[in-house]
Amino acid sequence: MKKRTIIRIIIGFCALILLSVGVLAGHIYSVTKKNTAENINQRQLSRIDFKEPIDSTEAAKIRSFVAGLDGVDGTHFNIPDGIFIYTYKVNTQNSLDVYQKVMSLGNYKAEQFIVRAEDIKSKGGCPMKMNDHSFMSYLSVYVSKLF
Repeated sequence: MKKRTIIRIIIGFCALILLSVGVLAGHIYSVTKKNTAENINQRQLSRIDFKEPIDSTEAAKIRSFVAGLDGVDGTHFNIPDGIFIYTYKVNTQNSLDVYQKVMSLGNYKAEQFIVRAEDIKSKGGCPMKMNDHSFMSYLSVYVSKLF
């Protein structure tokens, strides 16, 4: 009886590992696609870091304002950390324009998050790659070379 339980646990663990590798491979493939006519409506993720505390009412006001802008698909405000994240269509909207419109909405102390050039060169701008010596970093490099 115990032997069956151990075998089931091992099979479940192996299935979980294979599923995780598959999801990672799919993620790497989807974010490294080349620009073609099919994906001209690419989405971009941008972030605004607020340097002052924002209450939930003000956060809801900012979210609804940005969500109403043309080309903006999704918004999320992490109130405890003061981070506002939004996605938009690249050919319809740009992050600087959204940032300036948010700043004109109120007197906020905030800055647009911009990935540093050295992070783009060394890590591809992906936060998962911040630890270059991790197993996931080595695995993602290997999978990206397959595609």
